[in-house]
Parts: sequence; C-alpha cells; structure tokens
Amino acid sequence: MMDEVLVNLESLRIDIGQKRILEDLNLEAMKGQWIEIVARNSVGKSVLLNTIYGLNSNYSGSIEIQQLILNANNLSEVRKKIGFCSDSLPLLTDKTIRANLSIALSIHDQILDVEQDEWVNGLLVKFELKSKLFQTINSLSSSQQSLVKLIRSLIHKPKILLLDCIYRNLDMSNSRKVTEVLSDYLGAEQACVIITMDEAGDFDNDVRSLYLLESERLKLIHK
Repeated sequence: MMDEVLVNLESLRIDIGQKRILEDLNLEAMKGQWIEIVARNSVGKSVLLNTIYGLNSNYSGSIEIQQLILNANNLSEVRKKIGFCSDSLPLLTDKTIRANLSIALSIHDQILDVEQDEWVNGLLVKFELKSKLFQTINSLSSSQQSLVKLIRSLIHKPKILLLDCIYRNLDMSNSRKVTEVLSDYLGAEQACVIITMDEAGDFDNDVRSLYLLESERLKLIHK
C-alpha cells in the first residue's frame, strides 16, 4: 500500500542530561515520503535521528520502525531496517572506501563483492568515486567522505533513511546528484527519508514535507 507507515513516533520526549531537547513529538513517515527537518545548530535535529536509530535511550514515548517498537531487545533488528548517515556513525578513516563498504555489507549479513555489485557500482560512478575505491578515507575531501557515508547508508537498500545534514559539505553539483539519487530511490524502493538540514533546500519535491524544529517542538511548515 502506498500509504504504509514506515516510521511512527508517538509522544516522543527526548532529554540529554538535564536538558530537554524535544517535547511531545508525533510524526509519521510513509512509503515514498521525503521529510525534511530544518533547525539551527545545537537545537536537537541530530539527537532526534540518533534516538530513532537507537543511539540515545534517554527518551519517553514510542518509536515504531516498520511495525517494530524500538527497545533494547530488538535494537540490532531495527537498525538493519534503517540506512543511517551521520557523524555519529563515522567511517573508518584508515581503511579504504572498499573496506568501509564491505564492512557495511557484512553487518547487514550481505557478503557481496563491492566491485561486482551493480547497485554499489552505480552509486560510485554517479558520485565519481569509482576510481578512488582503494583510497583510504583520510585521503578524501570532506565532500567525498560525505558521499561515501551516503553510499554506505544505501548499500543494503533499506526502507528507511535517516540522513543528518548530508548536504552540509556538498557543492551545488553534488547536492543535485544526491537529490536525484534519493528521489529515484524513494520511488523505486517505496522507502522514506527523514533528512535534517541547517536551512530548507530550494529543490522541488512533490513528496516533500518540511518541518521546523525550534523551542523543543516540531512544527509542520509545508506538506
């Protein structure tokens, strides 16, 4: 069904230490939907994605991922349903692109030859990283490292993408490429993406819902 809910957040309250980050957050992400969350730095947009992915347990309310309620017992199973791109999940900087992607595949129980996988190769070519497959991460630019993180999050074709400020280090050309890849992916895989931004993107997207995160609340701006 086109309206299937992939992520459901109910009455979510998030604290970091003694600081309240989010209060009474309710959000649904459907198949094929692009949800964009805009906020200033240090407001809590990264914390929100970390919490959905299970990196922060200091919350109350419910996090449901493809009909599974996130808890300590099913954390590994839930994470396999998500593609997560964030500084909170860093690349292995002394390893090559190939090694980082191979490790990601093995974590998701997929033992494939990165160089022979059509999906991975297409992404490497799209982002002009194919020739750099055997370079270490620390030899790449910040933009290239961001693109490798994105490929890693997509490598197991998850239904849910959590992308934290993926556009921050990208120039206009690579930003357009990322938008094209994500838009095509949502349609082809009937996935959803929740993406955080420092400011709203200026691209058109028929399935885009725009939210503003401020004063501990998530406010719908455009749908």
